[in-house]
Amino acid sequence: RASTAAAEQMGAQLAEAAERSRRFALEGHQQRNRDAARLRELQTQVKQLQEAARLAEASWKEDRRSELAGVSQREKNFSSAILRLQKDLELSRRAAEDGRAAAAAAERRTDELREEVERWRA
Repeated sequence: RASTAAAEQMGAQLAEAAERSRRFALEGHQQRNRDAARLRELQTQVKQLQEAARLAEASWKEDRRSELAGVSQREKNFSSAILRLQKDLELSRRAAEDGRAAAAAAERRTDELREEVERWRA
């Protein structure tokens, strides 16, 4: 009878240990499933962040390229404007010189005509 009770007690302990082991294995399995799901979620988030970063960088590069093109165009426009102003200034100087020469010639001709008129009067 003592051995039967001991055997029953051992059987109960063994069943309890088996139950604990089964629960522990089930909890481990469930935890691994939760961890795997969380890992997949994090991997998805990482991919989304990488894509967002790639798009942001592409957008920044396009904005920068556009900005540089605008700066380059403004520089060309300024250079063209400066060249135009320099040409206009040179033309104005020549016209002023030509105008002074023409005025001097007209003044000489006027003096010649006055002298001629004075000679006719005399």
